[in-house]
Amino acid sequence: MRRPFGVFIELDGSPDVIGFLDIASYNPDPPVLELPEVGAEVSVEVAFHDEQKKQIRVRVGEPFWNGS
Repeated sequence: MRRPFGVFIELDGSPDVIGFLDIASYNPDPPVLELPEVGAEVSVEVAFHDEQKKQIRVRVGEPFWNGS
């Protein structure tokens, strides 16, 4: 499901888990301005997870801010 602020995603092998890719965590290489379309397959990296709530926040590419 696409929203202006990000995309809720299904994770292979984890049908009970809610994945979320927010627009600030979408930094593909090469750069792409639009978030993935519904049904698109995207390789992601887990940035945060809450096991109790079964929620995962993912990112694509390097973080925009690395804390330096």
